[in-house]
Amino acid sequence: MDLDKTAIALRQRSFADTIDLSFAVVRIYWRSLLGWAVLGVLPFAILNAICLARLTDFESMVVYDYNVIDPQVLRIRYVLWMASMVFLEAPLAMLGVTFFLGQSVFFSHPSVADFKQASRQSFWGIFWLLGVVRLGILGCLVPLMASSSNRVPLGFEFFVFGVLILGSIVCVRSVRPFAPEMLILERSPLRNNSSKSTSQGVVYRKRSKWLHGPFSGELLRRWIATSVVALFLIVSLSFGWLFCKSIFFNLPIWDWWMDFFLFPLTLWIVAIWSTVVRFLSYLDTRTRLEGWELELRLRAEGDRIREVLQ
Repeated sequence: MDLDKTAIALRQRSFADTIDLSFAVVRIYWRSLLGWAVLGVLPFAILNAICLARLTDFESMVVYDYNVIDPQVLRIRYVLWMASMVFLEAPLAMLGVTFFLGQSVFFSHPSVADFKQASRQSFWGIFWLLGVVRLGILGCLVPLMASSSNRVPLGFEFFVFGVLILGSIVCVRSVRPFAPEMLILERSPLRNNSSKSTSQGVVYRKRSKWLHGPFSGELLRRWIATSVVALFLIVSLSFGWLFCKSIFFNLPIWDWWMDFFLFPLTLWIVAIWSTVVRFLSYLDTRTRLEGWELELRLRAEGDRIREVLQ
């Protein structure tokens, strides 16, 4: 592997350049990105369908809930729940995409076996940080509690889940976004273990403080801008599906096809793009903080010198 030869030039970029580059990366690698995404998305998509199934019986829920008189209010509730679930699960579901991007930068073609090995090495960090602390797995239990009773006021449900739970996760992810990259690419352990090889990475907490701390304000601005672009993409794709349905099937309405298939598909497509943007921001942050492009050039030259001396 030639460390100084990369598929993506390592240099400082503005956020506008990062957004533009993200669409170019998606256009070039879309087949590989889609293949790696399916590995992680499929289990979560099935789980979401099971967890949110009871929230789609809009007519009967209107009959039993006297506080709601319009089924469309419950459909909006379901759409918000689905979007929230994908938001919580995306970093965990897109670990394969992150791993592929990290390897493809150096023109490497990772296999599923390579990804499994990397995941095993960082399993407890991935499980605890992405699955528990950031609710990638535990978040699936929340809609089960919400759908267990039709008598739960929508305002209370919105406040508890939308403000308290999602708000806390947004505060963490907006200024500490690179947890997947540190876990699956850098293999940062949760704590030092003297019984293991000294080749393990820097402890996650120290690494996170070093990587995120100096640019927390810039990372927050980038997260907000990415969220705005992602929202426009979701709206555009959703109305695009409706337009295609009206043209080919004469069904210009939001029906069960949109609820169960097309809208979740839209969310996961945007999640793939958001993962690419986050990875490119990770490269930019490392370049700004650590002079990563210079480090790779020096390491590559050192490897060549050692080969000559041998």
